[in-house]
Amino acid sequence: MNDLVVKSIITVQHILGVIQERARQAHRGQGTVEYALILAFIALVVVAAVKLVGPAVANTFNNVTNTLNTGGTPVPGATPTP
Repeated sequence: MNDLVVKSIITVQHILGVIQERARQAHRGQGTVEYALILAFIALVVVAAVKLVGPAVANTFNNVTNTLNTGGTPVPGATPTP
């Protein structure tokens, strides 16, 4: 009888170990998905920021280019060239 109880306890412990290991692996996969979602969100924010700020930055660079091309005299009302 004691032998049967010991074998049953060992079997239950083994099953619990397998379940715990699978749970750990599932959490690792969950963490990877969370990081991927965060990265996608950051990418969307960067794209939106570039779309909002991009024309102003392009205008500034064009003004600098026009100033350098005219020998240091700023060109009033310079607009970016497409």
